[in-house]
Amino acid sequence: IKAIKKIAQQQQAHIVEYSIIDIQFTMGGKKQQLQKVYIWLIKPTGEVKFKQVNLKSIDKSLQKLIISSRPSIEINKGRGIIVVAEMKEIVNRKQYSQQLHKILIEPIAKFLPVNPNEQVIFIPHKSLFLLPFSSLQDKNDKHLIEKHTILTVPSIQVLDFTHKQRDIFPSNVQDALVIGNPNTSKLKLNLEPLPVAEEEAEVVASLLNTKALTKDTATETVIKAKLPQSRVIHLATHGLSNNNFRGLESSLALAASPEDNGLLTAEEILDIKLNADLVVLSASDSGIGQITSDSVIGLSSSFLIAGTPSVVASLWAVEDKH
Repeated sequence: IKAIKKIAQQQQAHIVEYSIIDIQFTMGGKKQQLQKVYIWLIKPTGEVKFKQVNLKSIDKSLQKLIISSRPSIEINKGRGIIVVAEMKEIVNRKQYSQQLHKILIEPIAKFLPVNPNEQVIFIPHKSLFLLPFSSLQDKNDKHLIEKHTILTVPSIQVLDFTHKQRDIFPSNVQDALVIGNPNTSKLKLNLEPLPVAEEEAEVVASLLNTKALTKDTATETVIKAKLPQSRVIHLATHGLSNNNFRGLESSLALAASPEDNGLLTAEEILDIKLNADLVVLSASDSGIGQITSDSVIGLSSSFLIAGTPSVVASLWAVEDKH
C-alpha cells in the first residue's frame, strides 16, 4: 500500500484500480453466481478511497455489457474492419455506455479531479481491458474524456516501471520513426493496401522532420534496427490481434524481405530495448490482446515492457479512410 501511494504521488495523478469478483454459491439446491466490482481510488496525496458495486441488478454479466457497448464488426477490409451500425444499435450502445458509467464511474465521481487537465489513470481487470473508458457517458450524455485526461495501464507495476524508464533515456536518441502502408502482399494474409495510412505517415513525418518509410522500404528488418534509435515511433499499418493472433502472437504487418517474415510480433518487441518517449500504434485492435487474470498481453503492453512510457493504441478496428 505504501508503494502504491508513492506511485500516485510520483505520477501526480488519480489512480483507479478495478477488481471483478465472481462469487459462486448454492441456494435452494441451485447454483447461483454473484458478481461484484471493487474499486480503489488513490489520490496524488496518497489518500485511498474504496467502493464496491453489487451487479445483481443488471440484466447481463459485466463482460456481456462491455461487449454490447463496443461497435459491431462486419466486413474485413482496410486497416481493419468496416463498422456497420444501425440507428437502433447506436442507441443501445449509448444505453450500455451510460450503464457502465453508472457502475464504474459514479461511485467514485466525487473523488475525481475537477480540473480536466489532471490525469486519471485506470487499471482495468479482466473484461474491462476491452472497455474504452474515455467513451463512457454520464446521464447528461457527456463523455468521460470531456471531463478528465485519461490513461490506462495494464498494472500498477507497469506504471512504476515506465516512470523509472523516463529517468534513464539516453539524451543522444532523438530520431523519429514513421511508417505507413507497408507492402504486405508477400504475407499471404489478404491484407489490402492502406493509402490513407501512407498519407497519414507522410504528414506525421513532415511534422517530425523525418522521412516516412512506406511500401517496400518499411521492412521488418529495417524497422527492428530503427526502433531502438528512435525517440518517437508512429506505426500506421494493419494490426493483427484477432483470434488467430493472440497475446504474444499479436503483430504489426510490415513489408517482408529475405531476412524476415514481415510480421513484427509482440514477443519480438519484448526483445528490443526501446528508447522512445512515445509510440503510436495506428493499427486495428492494437490495444487489445490476451486477457489474463491481472493484465493483458499484446502489442501495447509489449511496447510498455520494452521501455516506452507512453503508447497510443486502438481498442477496435476501423476502415482505412476513417
